[in-house]
Amino acid sequence: MIKTAQGKILFSDKELACRHCGQLILAPGFAEKLQELRLEFNLPMTLSSCCRCSEHNRREGGNAGSFHLTDNAKWKVPGTCAIDVVRRGAEYDRKLLATALKLGWSVGIAKTFIHLDRRSDYTSLKAALFTY
Repeated sequence: MIKTAQGKILFSDKELACRHCGQLILAPGFAEKLQELRLEFNLPMTLSSCCRCSEHNRREGGNAGSFHLTDNAKWKVPGTCAIDVVRRGAEYDRKLLATALKLGWSVGIAKTFIHLDRRSDYTSLKAALFTY
């Protein structure tokens, strides 16, 4: 669970956990980056994906090196460092993109969600902006 200093819940364990097995493993420091993003964005965020076990990632058609993986063998990331946020319209999406880019997140834009990850914190990859 990710909360503010005042105890307000920003993301519940259920939102963050793998929807297949319930596993919840975030990369070191990722919870703090999520908290920073959510507080700066200052609007509700509905997650469609965060943690994924290997089986769940396969079922979703995810990349073998997905930053959603709780055990990322390709990049040796010790936990999930990505979220997918449900899109809510142009104004909301623009604000989320601007906030994420300002804070150094990689951003992927899909039809129904916006993918955000911290690849540059855990790998030699630079932050990226891409579409699906």
